[in-house]
Amino acid sequence: MNQQKEIQIDEAKKLQLKELILNINTIWIDIDWTIADTIWAALLEIRNRFGDIMEYSQWKTWNPHQIPELQAQWLTTIDHTIQLFYGILREDWNQIVWSISDSVEWITRLQSFWKELIALSGRMEDSHRYTTLWLNHNFSWIFQKVLLTDHDTPRQIPKYELAQVHGIGLMIEDNAQYAIDLSTHGIPTILIDAPWNINDDLSEYPNIFRVKNWKEIISLI
Repeated sequence: MNQQKEIQIDEAKKLQLKELILNINTIWIDIDWTIADTIWAALLEIRNRFGDIMEYSQWKTWNPHQIPELQAQWLTTIDHTIQLFYGILREDWNQIVWSISDSVEWITRLQSFWKELIALSGRMEDSHRYTTLWLNHNFSWIFQKVLLTDHDTPRQIPKYELAQVHGIGLMIEDNAQYAIDLSTHGIPTILIDAPWNINDDLSEYPNIFRVKNWKEIISLI
């Protein structure tokens, strides 16, 4: 009996999300792990430096300095995390960061519905040039704007503030805390499953919609 009730709730949320996708004109899309496999690029860099000390499946946080295998090396502070990721991004002229599986195909399909697609990332503003180059190379100039929030710096701007300034829409995200923040400020958010959000219970937030991957998003329209 309880199982049947749960299925009915899931179907209701799917219908609600379908209506949002079809009727909202602006769709905000996070970059790292949502459409860019920055974790895999970081793991390759770590293997180059320290050898095969961990697998992709062990990466269960966005912060390498919180992973025991990496703490045992040199990654012990947020500054080390920033140095690792931004070192990779600055060198990405040869496309060492790949796009997430299926994201290009499905975002192109979203564009066919005449949506305004805006990249909204926690990356630092000084990465704007090479972030834009990567997006244009991998997504064929699909994104109308690229907005960065300077996460983990004194200049940080909450994602919901940028979304409110540039037009409230629907956000696609992999960070559960960002999803909560956006949702509580009136911005419905699709949360794509990832190792660092899979154990977060978001059932109390009706405007957060969990999906497994990009195929599940587009299957609704």
